[in-house]
Amino acid sequence: FGPFVIGLYSRKLTKAGAISSVIGGLVFTVTFIIVFGLIKNAGAAVGFGEIIKSGVASSPLIGVLCMAFSVIITIVVSLFTKKPSEETVKNAFDKETENIIA
Repeated sequence: FGPFVIGLYSRKLTKAGAISSVIGGLVFTVTFIIVFGLIKNAGAAVGFGEIIKSGVASSPLIGVLCMAFSVIITIVVSLFTKKPSEETVKNAFDKETENIIA
């Protein structure tokens, strides 16, 4: 989520920021599904499938947390990595649109 939204408006987004956001978001999502599943089944003797099922039931909350995490990671990593070249930024933002369907 973060790379797409920030990439539309910021000229400072880096490739490393986008990649780390996607990978970090995936890891964060899987981790939260397992954690929420374990919390919901605390003390119960259930299998891994039931833990995952219970964790996925919390998907709206996990989705919101992961979107926020994605935006933060995109910004932080982009601040600390090499910026894209001026030519790349110009091609992405300043290039005239061709073949617009009216």
